[in-house]
Amino acid sequence: MATTELWAWVVLVAAFMNVFLNGSLSYSVGVIHIAMLKRFPEENENTITWLGSLFSSMFALSGFVGSIVINLFNVRTCVVLSGLMSLVGFGLSSLVTDFKFLFLTFGLIAGCGQAMALTGSMVVAGYYFKERTGMATGIVTSGSGVSLFVFPHLTQYLIDTYTLQETFLLLGAIGFHSVICGALMRPTQFEIKSNFCTIRKDAKRTSAEKMKVMV
Repeated sequence: MATTELWAWVVLVAAFMNVFLNGSLSYSVGVIHIAMLKRFPEENENTITWLGSLFSSMFALSGFVGSIVINLFNVRTCVVLSGLMSLVGFGLSSLVTDFKFLFLTFGLIAGCGQAMALTGSMVVAGYYFKERTGMATGIVTSGSGVSLFVFPHLTQYLIDTYTLQETFLLLGAIGFHSVICGALMRPTQFEIKSNFCTIRKDAKRTSAEKMKVMV
């Protein structure tokens, strides 16, 4: 029991860092918007605004994707996938020359990575801190507040020092740290039992179907 309690705090720190490093990159969208106006001067300003709006809203619009992954597998899988999606989304965005493709790479893929990171961190806090869920959720959520102070300034510094394309690569690398955070989120007994029950139900259903075919 003592080991589980100790590991719960490790998971809580991982969830906080996950929200800080990956789940709150949307706070930099204003800085990125200005850089995109300079990078794509031929594009309509309203179109660029729609791209930023899409990326910023994906953390809520695609939260159900994280829930589906958690129900099918576990929180660890959800958070690891969030890091991979951020890396792929931002990485591809650095290679895009046609602005319209950014709606797919930056808006949807990278945005969905943000949603899965946030969803996984919130859920794992409830799994590990059943008696102090409010406190755990508050600590995890504070990662967004810290990110609000850090990432707009960091993003502006990266754009000034490098280019928008290189900044996308660096943001993807930062978001990829969710893989480490997810690796620390060991599946709880609840998740293991839920997955085991699902496998047994599927096995029984398959056996029943085979029996009907034989009859």
